Amino acid sequence: MTFDYPDFQTPQAHATTISTTGVPLLRMTNTAGSSLADVIGAAADVVIVPQFATNQPGYEVLIDSYMPASSGTLPFLRVNLLWFDSGTGMVAYRRDLVVPAGNAIANTLECYAYGPMHGDTMAVEVVNLDPAVAQTIQYSVNQTSHVYSIDEAKQYAFAATAPNGFVNPKGVLAANVVAATSPTIGAAASAQVLCGLYSGDVVMTVDNSSSGSPVTVLLFDPAGWATGTVNGEVYSFTVASGATLIQPLTLPFTPLVLKLSNTATAGSITPKVLIIGQQH
Repeated sequence: MTFDYPDFQTPQAHATTISTTGVPLLRMTNTAGSSLADVIGAAADVVIVPQFATNQPGYEVLIDSYMPASSGTLPFLRVNLLWFDSGTGMVAYRRDLVVPAGNAIANTLECYAYGPMHGDTMAVEVVNLDPAVAQTIQYSVNQTSHVYSIDEAKQYAFAATAPNGFVNPKGVLAANVVAATSPTIGAAASAQVLCGLYSGDVVMTVDNSSSGSPVTVLLFDPAGWATGTVNGEVYSFTVASGATLIQPLTLPFTPLVLKLSNTATAGSITPKVLIIGQQH
């Protein structure tokens, strides 16, 4: 015969254990690694959190990055989340994401990734995608009792000044607006903005109803990691004059540039574009 542990005899002991270790009903977070200011050299590949044993169901990674003002040609940082099988040492799962680097410390950009644990050990590696300029990062890598079903990554906000070489859209990322823009584009010209990092499903609306010419809409990968080519195309659409497009999309774990082009040889257009993240 077997006996259950007499829970009823030690309620305080059980309550203390639950509040110490954390369970889904009580959120408990433990930090595996953090830093207030690590310098990642140009094109450097650095393991910022070595392998550690995982004993909670979820992970959370907060990471800020910036570069010296008006510097860098590829102001992006790749973050590799790696899980291993401790018995064999094999990689059990990998999730890569790319975060933008702010244009000076005053324009530091903060991003947040979270999801379920995928192996019994985890490590975090970062790669500075800029070939010539160092980045300074702040980060915290945590285990948590919070249960997530999928990996996700988001940027919290746009800074006052966009990453070097790019233009901010309008929109509030904390309100799930990944990009909003309504430029006036002359004949044979284009306009582009750097969307916020938002992995997952979105709906893009392109309102070209007030324009007398078509608009070409291109979403491309400025960092080049997700597509294998800097400025590699991800999505492309043409919206006729006087027309509106409502298009569901899935965005990758990297910020995309939204480019709008007027291919007409005369006259300007003013398309309105809105990209909104979807909650599931």
